[in-house]
Amino acid sequence: MNELLKRPHPAIVHFPISLFPISLVFLILYWARDNVFFLNASFWCFVFGAVMLIPVAVTGFLDMIRLKSHSLEAHKSLNLHMLNGILITLLALSGGLYFFLNSPMRDPSLLPAYSLLMGVLSLLVAFQGYIGAVMVYRQHLGVDGDTR
Repeated sequence: MNELLKRPHPAIVHFPISLFPISLVFLILYWARDNVFFLNASFWCFVFGAVMLIPVAVTGFLDMIRLKSHSLEAHKSLNLHMLNGILITLLALSGGLYFFLNSPMRDPSLLPAYSLLMGVLSLLVAFQGYIGAVMVYRQHLGVDGDTR
């Protein structure tokens, strides 16, 4: 529990990693079944995932500045992880705000744009998880006392 309070990023990052693909699954179910329940479930998973990106981004940045020296390869992975994270955060927060104000449930003409956003975010988040796994398991960033 003490480690979780010191470095919460590895725990809370699982919210957007799971909520965006789940949102996409609900959206696919909506398209397949034409049941508005699935569209609502997709929308609220997306909104909660987008909101959770704020503490994920903050804790990820704090973890990054606490890292001790590391290899050039790890540094490149860290930069890619950070840039992809910024892209995800900007897309999700701007899209979340737009679709919160202009609900796809009320305006069906927004469904193609919403669907595209869910697909892109799900792919970017999957890639982000891959980069994070490479950093931890191959390059050992943040492992074995690698942070201050």
